[in-house]
Amino acid sequence: MINNQLELEVKSFLEGQSDFANLPSSEITRLSQVIRKKKIRQGQWIFDQEDEFEYVFLMKVGHVKLFSMNLEGDMTSVSYIVPQMVFPLRGILQG
Repeated sequence: MINNQLELEVKSFLEGQSDFANLPSSEITRLSQVIRKKKIRQGQWIFDQEDEFEYVFLMKVGHVKLFSMNLEGDMTSVSYIVPQMVFPLRGILQG
């Protein structure tokens, strides 16, 4: 469970996101109560492309570079995530 100040901060953040514009206020409140805040250090991996889809991330500040790796181990830059974005979107409605 998160503290009340963080819950209010998360709720305010979610209400300002276009991705959540159509959610009722009760759902925004519910999300703000179960969301987890995590600070990621520069260069830290957030998830691997083979990981099961378990979480949706909301970028508050900073930038994330998404990569894809082929069978030979070569990495290709896929996209950049900037503040106020939700990711990963691929697979969000599956599974």
